[in-house]
Amino acid sequence: MAAKTVQGLDQIIHSCVPVCVMDADGNIRFVNGSFKTLFHIEEDVCGQVFYAVLGLKESDVELFHGCPDQGSLLEKEVTRDGFAPVRCVIRAIPMAPHETVPSSDVVLLFTDVTGLVRPDTERDDLTARLNKATGELTEFTCIISHDLKAPLRGIKTISDWISTDYGEQLGAEGKAQMDLLVNRVDRLQSLIEGVLQYSRIGRMTECIVPLDLNTLLPCTVESVTCPDTIQVVIQEDLPTVYGEPTRIRQVFENLLGNAVRFMDKPEGQIQVMCQDAGEFWHFSVTDNGPGIDSQYFEKIFKMFQTLVPRDEFESAGVGLTLVKKIVDINNGRVWVESNVGQGSTFHFTYPKTLGSPAYQAE
Repeated sequence: MAAKTVQGLDQIIHSCVPVCVMDADGNIRFVNGSFKTLFHIEEDVCGQVFYAVLGLKESDVELFHGCPDQGSLLEKEVTRDGFAPVRCVIRAIPMAPHETVPSSDVVLLFTDVTGLVRPDTERDDLTARLNKATGELTEFTCIISHDLKAPLRGIKTISDWISTDYGEQLGAEGKAQMDLLVNRVDRLQSLIEGVLQYSRIGRMTECIVPLDLNTLLPCTVESVTCPDTIQVVIQEDLPTVYGEPTRIRQVFENLLGNAVRFMDKPEGQIQVMCQDAGEFWHFSVTDNGPGIDSQYFEKIFKMFQTLVPRDEFESAGVGLTLVKKIVDINNGRVWVESNVGQGSTFHFTYPKTLGSPAYQAE
């Protein structure tokens, strides 16, 4: 079953939109089948220099590095010797750092726009192609979710069965190993769910409605399941904001959830405040927890990044990434102020009205 899943995922990866992964030196780390087809490549180009393979200038590669978290868009004409020019829109997205992925790696997604009528219908045609590419990536994400979750459920069921029926034969060490296996399965399921939640933001939308935070925040605190040893104080007379209910709730749930989860004091204190900041509301969530070293202020907002080893504290490392993406989509800003041992304050801004810049496209 696992072999079929891997084979199926491999086929999906090589048949979706053209993809190339490039390292900091401009060398190709990976390309899929669609990339090779688009540029008429038959040989293995992994390890070769990206700009040389596509006949670009060396300076072109620099445009793709240092791109923002949400990625950058560039239109280029690629001309390889012996082949007709291919005009394409290239989206560059920095990869989230991981144990096997350097933080400087960049994913390049290609959309062929050769032959589009210009200039009157260019935008519509390009939008249609980009929407198609987005749809394919969305389908890809859903398939990954389905094909990965099914075998994981099977592994967990069998592990629970072995632990229950053969616990005495396994002994203490064997049971500990089985518990470790189940925890790893739970972690992978959490990671998959986190990726799905991240992919839905900005793609699956709800109606924009007024949200009274004086009602929403107490309900959010209840959903976080705060222990009796932690006191949460919410400022009175909070404003009513406009937005998607699920997304606004996710922001506060993740900020409050982290403050509760990582609290290391016998008497925890969490405070939610709001200030008027002109066209925006300025929210803050302050705790008296362990605090964060300033060198990690940027890292904590990256996908899958945690400051506590997962063997000591289970966390998917997705919550703050979701917060940042939701705030960014609404033209807000999120940041943290903290001192080790003295707690942390997470700040974010959010537009006051539907007339704010975040909603002008609606």
